[in-house]
Amino acid sequence: MNKTERQKVINLIDELCTVNLIDSEPWIEKLTNSFSPPRDDKDPRIEELGRFFNDTIRPLRSKDGKLYMNPQSRLKIAARLLQFTLEELKQALTKFSHNSWRMANNSNKSLDWFFRTDAQVETFMSLEEDLEPANKGYLIGSKMYTLEQLTEAEKIGEIVYDERTKSFFPTK
Repeated sequence: MNKTERQKVINLIDELCTVNLIDSEPWIEKLTNSFSPPRDDKDPRIEELGRFFNDTIRPLRSKDGKLYMNPQSRLKIAARLLQFTLEELKQALTKFSHNSWRMANNSNKSLDWFFRTDAQVETFMSLEEDLEPANKGYLIGSKMYTLEQLTEAEKIGEIVYDERTKSFFPTK
């Protein structure tokens, strides 16, 4: 299936979902798992959401500031953009980043995990917020650090930076 044919299928499914004739999830999931993204897919919303993800969920993961996004992640985001606006997806990520349990247990997940289904995004949109925004602190293990505390904790060996995963971890 070429790019034009796939887009026609996606548009048809989107129209059917809009009038509630079919449940979108199985169809969208099948499309996002079955096809590779078009090579010229440069939707700026996908890049913007990837950067927003880095800034809110993993502000310390990428020290070099580069955006690492695999084709599967791009497809998952594109599929979610069929159902949600960019602002709604950003809101879901923000709520996730302000939930202590989610940040402690799931902030290491891949980008495509966050956008794997519409139901996943809806779950994040309904989360209770109990943390300060990510730019005021970083949750590592079960402890919150300011940027200054983080630098000091790394110096004294309380936390370590793993180059492979580009993440900080507690040493205890």
